[in-house]
Amino acid sequence: MVTEHRKRGFSEEKLEIIMRDSVVASNLSAIASGCMAHMLAARLGPCGPFEGAVACTIVALILVATRWEENFGHQSGEAADGVPGVTSMKQHMSEALTTILSDSKIYRIGIIQGLTEGALQTFVFLWSPALRHFAIRIPQELNPTTFLGIDSEGEPAYGLIFGAFMACGAFGGVVEPFVRKSFASVVAPSGKENTVQNMLKRNESLGGESVPSSGRDSPQNSVSDYSEITFNSSESCDEKPEAVEFLASLSYIICALLLATPLLVDENNPYAFTITLGSFFLYECMIGLYMPCEGVLRSMYMPNESICSLMTMLRVIVNVAVALGVISTNYVS
Repeated sequence: MVTEHRKRGFSEEKLEIIMRDSVVASNLSAIASGCMAHMLAARLGPCGPFEGAVACTIVALILVATRWEENFGHQSGEAADGVPGVTSMKQHMSEALTTILSDSKIYRIGIIQGLTEGALQTFVFLWSPALRHFAIRIPQELNPTTFLGIDSEGEPAYGLIFGAFMACGAFGGVVEPFVRKSFASVVAPSGKENTVQNMLKRNESLGGESVPSSGRDSPQNSVSDYSEITFNSSESCDEKPEAVEFLASLSYIICALLLATPLLVDENNPYAFTITLGSFFLYECMIGLYMPCEGVLRSMYMPNESICSLMTMLRVIVNVAVALGVISTNYVS
């Protein structure tokens, strides 16, 4: 998305807004999916949501086949396979690995975001059994069906809870710019000059090749263009790295505490289900907050021509973290 945004010459100041809107749109569609899954499960049984997913996948296939434009990334010269203007996959991966190893900021961002996304994917696997674990321990004299998130059969209302999760994520994405601007005024009150210096240092570390922006593709103008963009956006508190980094760090800490709730709460507490569900709602709000921050950090510190390849390489961390997290539940639970 970052590559396509810049290729079309859109304003850099709008990049975070697009990332925020993508998080909100994703969550809104997931809300509708959760409600639809709940209705399909009630009408067609446990397999109903999967049958509905087939129809949604077919619609996605049609949209991709008719509307999707291929993004070949950075095009220069002749690729290793002889195709002019298109870099081979092997060359993409080789360049990505070299970039990761040559810049500590890039692999630190990759490790941090890989681990946080791994925690998110592990949460996706385990939130339903965790809630059910507490739901079945609600005393019958308290009438479990009166609890928020419990259906008429005493089970967690998975579809509606999932929709509520996505609503919380959408809320977090909507308020993220306002929260970050509040942090910017406190964390980096004089961030204009500091922001420009940070971007210029990053430009130098990448060999002087900055990302063209606002339709100005000349390498001679790239440094001054990026400085101008950063300067202008800093004036409106839209591109202060200190504020983005601080908000992301704070979000990670809060997320870790919220995910520890099922471990800390007494399972014999009749309200353990409600407490855990509330912590999960707050966790989804924090996801909505830090997802746009992660996108901004990637756009600031990762070179535009290889950002997709970099994230593909770093996604290995996500897969390993998810696998270890899910497997460890066999020994921890």
